[in-house]
Amino acid sequence: MAVSGTINVAASFLDTDSDDYNESEKKLSLSSATIVTTGSVAIVTGTVGAAPRTFTPFTGLMDGYRNAAGELATITNVTGIALSSDNKVAATEEVSGTTRIVSQNNEVAFTRFENANSNRVSVVGVGGTANFSLIIYGT
Repeated sequence: MAVSGTINVAASFLDTDSDDYNESEKKLSLSSATIVTTGSVAIVTGTVGAAPRTFTPFTGLMDGYRNAAGELATITNVTGIALSSDNKVAATEEVSGTTRIVSQNNEVAFTRFENANSNRVSVVGVGGTANFSLIIYGT
């Protein structure tokens, strides 16, 4: 069994200004592409409201989350997460509580975790109930 993934992030903006005699444009952009070839990955989908849902079984086997071989997924250290939701949802790394991302309108938000010992992630609806998908990857 092998993991193969690509994390693409791109932000591009065009800032324009004009007056009677001049027009100027400034392009601002950041992008990266990361290839992931090792580790484990799991997806969690569901509904969340004001009460947080915390996913803590990363210290061993993730009960109910299976890999491509049908085995229980094993993630002891979460490297990063990708989050998408229809309404505003925040995901937080629970070890230090300092890493937080927000998704809404089915936009994908992504972050890497600074703490190498991260093993818990919580999601919470911000301003109502939301359907979410959370991809968790790590080792």
